[in-house]
Amino acid sequence: MIKILNVGHGWGKVVANGAETEVRSIMSKVLQEGVEMPYGNVAMGSGSKIMTYNGEIVQVVTNQVGGKTVVSNAWVITDPAYKWQALKILSNIK
Repeated sequence: MIKILNVGHGWGKVVANGAETEVRSIMSKVLQEGVEMPYGNVAMGSGSKIMTYNGEIVQVVTNQVGGKTVVSNAWVITDPAYKWQALKILSNIK
């Protein structure tokens, strides 16, 4: 969680004071209700889901470890080009 809560991950855009409990709740919601977005080496079990939350796009990255899916990182997307890519994926959802 230390890496995920890093100030550079933009959590201040969606939660006050980077509250870990709230960040965990958001990540859980993204994993349950989010949309798949390509990320990393899919053949090696990497993947991600994205979701709009409080007007921002949150991405949660997962990997396969020992046959289980584990969260490896998560952030609020701030890079304009990457955000555009995520918006295109989200806009195709019906």
